[in-house]
Amino acid sequence: MLYDMNTFTESVAAKVRARAAEQRVTQKDISNKTGIAPSTLGRRMTGVNPWDTDQLAKVANVLDCLPGDLIPQWPKSAVDEAVEVAA
Repeated sequence: MLYDMNTFTESVAAKVRARAAEQRVTQKDISNKTGIAPSTLGRRMTGVNPWDTDQLAKVANVLDCLPGDLIPQWPKSAVDEAVEVAA
């Protein structure tokens, strides 16, 4: 496994919370604008449950960013590094 899914879920949640804080958007605002139930959104934003792509896209739209901006970068593997060196 390249990435621990619990850590990944928590990392996405942290990026969403940080972006929301930057934009001064509350969880209630996000819920109202996306139609995601407050309880569901709360579990996603605390990293308890993983995001699905549709919900992450809706949240990104509210936070004025791309969904990819809310996803942590995958760590480089030894293979990736070897390919870069060879190139």
